[in-house]
Amino acid sequence: MTGGNGEGFSSIGPEDIRIESRTYSLKYLYEQVKGEEITLSLRDHSSHHWRKLQRSEIIESVLIGLPMTPIYLFENESGIFHVIEGVQRLQSLLSYIDNRFKLTNLKMLPQYNGFCFTDLPHGLQYKLMQSQVQVHMLDARTPKVFLLEIFSRLNKLSSSTVRRQEFRDILAEKKVSRLLSDYDSWTWDRITSYLDKRQVEQVDVREFVLQFLSFNRVYNREVRHFDFKGNLQDFLDHNLIELNEQCNKESAVEEYKATVVSSVEKFEILYRLQKDQMDRSSRYSTRFFEDRDFVIVWLVVLSRYSKEQIARIDSTSFQKVVKKRERAFSFSFSIHKKFRRELTAQSYQQIFEWIESCVKEGIGSAY
Repeated sequence: MTGGNGEGFSSIGPEDIRIESRTYSLKYLYEQVKGEEITLSLRDHSSHHWRKLQRSEIIESVLIGLPMTPIYLFENESGIFHVIEGVQRLQSLLSYIDNRFKLTNLKMLPQYNGFCFTDLPHGLQYKLMQSQVQVHMLDARTPKVFLLEIFSRLNKLSSSTVRRQEFRDILAEKKVSRLLSDYDSWTWDRITSYLDKRQVEQVDVREFVLQFLSFNRVYNREVRHFDFKGNLQDFLDHNLIELNEQCNKESAVEEYKATVVSSVEKFEILYRLQKDQMDRSSRYSTRFFEDRDFVIVWLVVLSRYSKEQIARIDSTSFQKVVKKRERAFSFSFSIHKKFRRELTAQSYQQIFEWIESCVKEGIGSAY
């Protein structure tokens, strides 16, 4: 499974895409959210300052009669609707109705600055509650690969900054959702303890585990081939769908979880072995063990070896191996981090080859 090149779409036709459009009052949507029939689970990661400035403007626009921008919902197989586009707008409107903030910096209705919802004249309260919202609903029967592409496009076209993994979380089956997030603090604390401290807050455990499992499924150690082409995010989308299909059995879930935990334990052994010997004057040897992208590849490569093999590696010899090979990656690695670029499939292939060579040579020196 490579993903990222339109694979998975060839067998889908327009008749498979189920989108229904309706118009509802804001009062109806408010009641549905309160009754947990509609969930605002997606988080918009745009700045708090921006939201604070814009939410009063959203209320003012509705009060003067401007039509609201449509929102998009996805109905899952349990009949629960998730707002996938328009989260910020709907949250602003519902929060105002709940008297959670006062209007500020109004330009067209300045007389209502400082007003909560219940402070407004009854006529304006009624107008706000009865304002009409166009809603486009995506049916759960639409193929998941297509839904993920729709989510991505909606996010690009809007001003929101919802992370791609949050869309995947909506589509993940219960067992897969547990597989991606149900790790005790011991396991996750160990993973984050290795990472550069500047990266810890940016790492999503679910996406990290999904990427590890996805890479683990497509890497062939025997021929050092990494079967991944195209865009990483599309690749992860496709692998989530395959995990949904494969994790029907509880045994499959437990097997995947055991692979994650075992790889973390082996990386910890290797990390401890080389940490004391690490040449701190070397800018890159430290990064090769603490950068998120490299840690994931280390975990995948180490999953093919036993703990006993890793424990036999001599720390001094291993550090020499890493230092000898680091120059090949120094330049490209620094450029990638300087411009915060997502690594390409070719870059990951090179990292796999490099790390596999380091581990093989390190293990070979132990015999």
